[in-house]
This record gives sequence, C-alpha cells and structure tokens, in this order.
Amino acid sequence: MIITNEIKDEVYEKLINYVFNKCDAVMFVSHPLGLTKDKIKILDENITVLKEKLKLSNYKIRHSNHWVYSAVYKGPGEDLPSELEQQFNVMFYKLDDKVKEYLLSNKDLYNWLNPEYPEDISFFKNGYCWLRSVSHEGICDIYCENEEEYEYLRSIGIRFREKEFTPTPIDKLYYEDYGLKNTKTDNKEISLKEACGFNRLFGEAQGNVAIYKNEKIYLSYIYQTKGRHTVKFKLIYSNSDAERGISLLKHHLKGNIMNTKGEIIAKGGGGVYSNYDFFESNWKENEEIIVNLEDGYIKITNGKFKMSRDVRFFDPTDVWQAMKVEKISPTKLRFYCNDTVLEDDFDDLIFEMEILD
Repeated sequence: MIITNEIKDEVYEKLINYVFNKCDAVMFVSHPLGLTKDKIKILDENITVLKEKLKLSNYKIRHSNHWVYSAVYKGPGEDLPSELEQQFNVMFYKLDDKVKEYLLSNKDLYNWLNPEYPEDISFFKNGYCWLRSVSHEGICDIYCENEEEYEYLRSIGIRFREKEFTPTPIDKLYYEDYGLKNTKTDNKEISLKEACGFNRLFGEAQGNVAIYKNEKIYLSYIYQTKGRHTVKFKLIYSNSDAERGISLLKHHLKGNIMNTKGEIIAKGGGGVYSNYDFFESNWKENEEIIVNLEDGYIKITNGKFKMSRDVRFFDPTDVWQAMKVEKISPTKLRFYCNDTVLEDDFDDLIFEMEILD
C-alpha cells in the first residue's frame, strides 16, 4: 500500500516504535552511484563507522547491485566491474536497542541518503519485506497484514493512497534469506508460488540472474556497447491484461540517446535514473533509436504502466517480472517477458533488440 505523505519527526518515531514490535530485521543500502570521488570517500568512512558500531547486530552484508525496489540490477550482458560491485553494501541488522538508537538519529525516512547515511531503508518480518522505501524518490510502501494494522498506522499520521485496507498476498512480497531461519531452497525445484513470484529467486541469487526450471531468467539487461549505434526495438507480441512496455534507464551515461530525427531524448549528466520508455500504445512496430555511449550503461527492463494522479508512469517492480533472453544472431536478441499474473509462460511481452550498425 502506497504512502502519500512524508514520514518524519513524530510520525517517523511512532512508526519505528511500531516496527520494533512488528519486524525482526532492517535493511540498509550504500552504493557509489551518482556520487563524486569526495562524496564516495565520505560514504566509505560513514559506512565503516556504521559497520563497527552495529557489528554485534548484523545478520549479513552482501556486495551486490540488487536489493528490494532496487534502481540498479546486474544484467545478463557484461557484469559490472568487480571493484565497483564491491562498493555496494546491502546490510541486514536485527532490531535491537543499538539499531533503534541509530534509526532514531535521523527522523526523516526520505533523508536517509548517501553519503551521510545508508539509504532505501526496508523492514522485514520472517524474511518478507513489510516496508520498503526509495529515499531519493520519496517512495514508501507498507504491506499491512490486516485492517486493524492499516487503521493504526493511519492513526499515527501515515496516509495511504488506498482509501481502505487492501491485502497483499504473501506470494507478492519481496523475500530475502538473511539468516534468521533456514529458508534456502533449491532454485531448480522451487515452485512458482513458493518463489513468491520470481522475486524470491532473485533475492536468494543475490543478483539479476536466477535459475527457474533449469533455465536462466533475468531481471533486466545491461546494454554497454560503446560507440554510436542505431538500435532497433521491435514489438513482436503482447498478451497481458496490463499495458506492458520496456524502459531504458541510463546509469552514469556519458553520451546520449537520440531519435532518428537527431533529437536528443535522453542524455548523460541529467541524473542516474532518467529513462526513456516504450509502451504498447505508442510503440511503433520497428522503433529505432541512436545510442551514443562513451561510458556507463543503459539498463533495459520490462514492466507495466500505471496511472497515478493523472500521470502515466512505468512500474518495473512486479514480483512476477522476469525475462528469458534468446540470442538470435551476434547483433540481435529476443526477450520473452512475464507479467503480473501467477504463471510462467513468458509470452506476455515479446520484443527484439537489434544493433543495426
């Protein structure tokens, strides 16, 4: 359920008190994306202090560019350089007095930002995410278990977009094994329902690639072919109740993306998370763009489009979201995408990407 107001000061403090009676773990994230060298140094120093301060409370720390509501995922193409990935910290801590003291040192959920603090605070219960946030975008979701909990959270000042309690099935929740209990499962034998969509598989794989029914599935694809190239995206087939599409998210892009008229539609220096979208209602059969890539990379992900406050936006966060990638030729890939329904036929969106020159 989506939160529509800022969570800070007294509301934040009341929420933290409730969380400590509800959940068993908190997740913090730190990463160097979008930071200058000086700020990366500050971040490293602050995270080192944090790890030492809370070392007795730690469940696990992993170095990966995948986490709940992540803005960045490792793609099925080239991996991120290992030295860069080692700068990612996805940290899980048990909820004890020291952790509570630290959480109350900054009473503004959306002010938990690198480099002064870790960011994207999320709270977990028995391995399942109960609250997730994206600090820099001011996004927070809370998965209320029942109407009583929904009403209590409203009473402490939290405003939901939903006007009444809307339950979320457990198989729609993000899952991660942080060592509280033995929940590791063989990814080759796990059922789709047990996997909580494909979300749990990616969580346990701690990355963007997982195994399902002896096949690789991907969360997204990383395009990092250097130089100037014309890239064609062809919509092959769509079979979904939701409007599907793909989004090109640029990460530390040095260069730009243009349409065939030579007009720039996305460029480097405008922030890490700017994106360019193709969705079904405006996707030409053969959509061509020109990519000028000097450095960085572009993440290609599939998802659905939603309407909020009369604005259409791309939502790549479905727990069923996954893709199979077939190499048709050295310059052409075909993507088979799943949608929001509990099934695994990978025919809800099929498209091709081809580098023409």
